[in-house]
Amino acid sequence: MKQQEISDFYDEYVQRQLKIGANDRLISLYQRLVNGVVIAHSKIVEWGCGVGIFTKLLTKKVSNGIIEAVDLSEKSVTVAKTELKSKKNIHFDVADVVKYHPKNSDFDFITLMDVIEHIPLEQHEELFGNLAKIATDKTKIAINIPNPQY
Repeated sequence: MKQQEISDFYDEYVQRQLKIGANDRLISLYQRLVNGVVIAHSKIVEWGCGVGIFTKLLTKKVSNGIIEAVDLSEKSVTVAKTELKSKKNIHFDVADVVKYHPKNSDFDFITLMDVIEHIPLEQHEELFGNLAKIATDKTKIAINIPNPQY
C-alpha cells in the first residue's frame, strides 16, 4: 500500500475515534505512564497521536513540558489541533513515524500507543533504528499493543 492510501484509510476513522474518546484501556495506559514518572516538565514525543485522545490525557500532567504529537493521517492531526488548540506546549506534525525526525530532542518519553501493530513487519527494523537515533540514555519508550481480551 502507498503512504497516501494508508493515510486515507486512517482518515476514515476520525469520527469513530472522536465518538469513542478515552476508553478504559487508554486511561489505564495513561495512569501507568504518569504514575510517578511523567511530570509537568516532561518532554514527550507521541507517535500515532490520531485525533489527540491520548495527547489530551498527557496534557493533564505535562503542563510545562513539551508534547510532540505525530500521525500519518492529516485529517486526524487537523482534528487534534482543533481539539487541543488552547494547549500551547503541543507541536503536531503529519508524518510517517518510521521515518520521523522530531523537531525537539532529549525526550523523556517516546510513546507508541496502539501503533506498532499497524506498521508492517518489514519496516520494524527501520522503525526501531529511528527510535534508537531519537532516544537518549534517559528516554523511556512506552509501546502498547492492544489485546482483544483487555
